[in-house]
Amino acid sequence: MVKSLYDAVRVWRGTDEDAIKDALSRLKTIPDFCSVIKRYEENYPGETLLDDLDGDIDTDSEWNEYVYLPLLAAKRKSEELG
Repeated sequence: MVKSLYDAVRVWRGTDEDAIKDALSRLKTIPDFCSVIKRYEENYPGETLLDDLDGDIDTDSEWNEYVYLPLLAAKRKSEELG
């Protein structure tokens, strides 16, 4: 998943928003998302997932569609688990 996100924001010609959406949709909980953030920084020193997303996703509607909504199920599951 980390490589998929890196490729989506760093390697492609332009941002692959659908790949970002797909990868984030596969996360089960917010702690899983935190783990991906940490592994991203470990695998790509000097890069952070949040900075890379912020550099590629500009508008509120894009953030909503490609980041927030894909993470919504993980947020809800995390709330269920307490």
